[in-house]
Formats: sequence, structure tokens, C-alpha cells
Amino acid sequence: MKPAPSYEAAKRIVAEGTEAERIALASRPDAAPEILYFLAADGKLTVRAAVAANAATPAQADSLLAGDGDPRVRAVVGRKLAPRAPVLAGAKDRLHTLAWSTLCALAADAAVMVRAVIAEELQAMPDAPRDLILRLARDAAMEVAAPVIRFSPC
Repeated sequence: MKPAPSYEAAKRIVAEGTEAERIALASRPDAAPEILYFLAADGKLTVRAAVAANAATPAQADSLLAGDGDPRVRAVVGRKLAPRAPVLAGAKDRLHTLAWSTLCALAADAAVMVRAVIAEELQAMPDAPRDLILRLARDAAMEVAAPVIRFSPC
């Protein structure tokens, strides 16, 4: 992987870069958190999805992306956060609490696809938060409820 662009170069990419350059920057695990936050509001779906998939994206940007107008972006955030649910559920610090709130909001998302992604990620997790599993198991959409009903140890 090439070295990270300088902060100034990254700011230029955010403001003036091509879509491909912004996607590449949004995908970097060493991108500055504030750069990722700015990219989370990018006008291009592909850029926002790259930010959503990046494990280095700060909790504030994930929270912003959880309200994205495109359910595919919200689903990517859910897929990233769901495996961390056991840690997030009991967290006391502000950033983990924000990430937990974001995951819970996504588990109640209007789009079935978003809720189904979370259910798929949590379905066989032995230490998944019980309240979250029960909420998904009670979902009216079978593609959400069925995986946790069939496979969850809870």
C-alpha cells in the first residue's frame, strides 16, 4: 500500500479529487478520522459506502452514515458494527456507547435489507446481546427473524 497522503493532500482530495481518488482515500485504514467524517457526507454513494466499510471510520461518521438515504450504505455500517455487538452493548465510554446506539438504530431501520444484514451477522454469535437478538427474532420480516430464530444460541 502506498504511504498515506499528507493531511493537506487528503483535504484537497476531499474537496477536488475524482470519485476514484475519494474512494481510495475513504478505504485507507490510516486516513485521518476527520477526513473520513467529511467523506461520509460525500455526494457519491460509492464514496460513502467505502467510508462505511472502513474499520477506521470514527463512531461519529458511522452514526451519520446510519442515517444515509441509501439503505445499501446503512447495511454496510450494520455489517461492520454487528460483529462488535458484544463489546459495544456493555461499553461505558462515549464512543462505544455511540456505536451501540448506531447499531441499535440500524436494527430498527425501515429497510428490511439493513435489519437482515444485522441478523445475518449475529445469527450464530454465542455472546450476542440478548435484547438485540430478541428484537430481531420478533421482526415482522422473515428474512430478519428466521436466521436468529434458527441459529441463535440465545
